[in-house]
Amino acid sequence: MGNFSPAGVLEFCLMGEGSLLIQCAELVIERGHAVRGIVSIDPTILDWATSQGIPTRETSGDVSGFLRPVLRRRIRWKRVQTPNPGLS
Repeated sequence: MGNFSPAGVLEFCLMGEGSLLIQCAELVIERGHAVRGIVSIDPTILDWATSQGIPTRETSGDVSGFLRPVLRRRIRWKRVQTPNPGLS
């Protein structure tokens, strides 16, 4: 999900698993925008986010409470899904 801050910077909270989520977060940051949180069950993603100073929440935790500050703003949802090789 992303929204505009007063300065025109997009703010995102990303949810998912797999290396694509990290690539998306890096792209957001490289473009001068902000990742305000990451929700995932993937320990690799949670460790990466923590090393970047990005707040995290495991999907088994209180996700709604974690997202509440972000959800108070006008948002647009964007779901990132990696291909499932077992479905090909």
